[in-house]
Amino acid sequence: MPVITFFRQKRYDDSIRAGLGLGERSVLQSFVPSGNEPDPALLWYVDLRVEGSHLPTEVEAARRWLVEHEQQLMRELADAAMKLQIGLDQVESGPCVRRFDLQDGVSGTLTVSGIRALDEGELSAAVSETGQNLREIIESLEPVLVA
Repeated sequence: MPVITFFRQKRYDDSIRAGLGLGERSVLQSFVPSGNEPDPALLWYVDLRVEGSHLPTEVEAARRWLVEHEQQLMRELADAAMKLQIGLDQVESGPCVRRFDLQDGVSGTLTVSGIRALDEGELSAAVSETGQNLREIIESLEPVLVA
């Protein structure tokens, strides 16, 4: 069954990476370096995964599908951001995982996590910003270069 994954993550060096995957393959990405000493360890991440038999399997069609369903995906991100305003008890629950259904038999999973040392509201703000800028982020992604 086709799977599309959108992700966004912030590293300890304050760099931001976003991308789009098809199945287990990363096909599009963006990387905004911070200019700090490189440190690839993650501070937080947001993974939005959709699965369904009618999903596209080609890169640009997958990008278009995400943009066409932007409003529904933004709603899921906004709901998660609201629930994460204080933070996340990772000792009890691990990452925050939300499951949702879209039209045409497409199901989705939103997974969000961050380190314990994040300031109150920082994880919520990251999820909210991801949702508010979803289209712009998706449209800015470039093909992954294979070495």
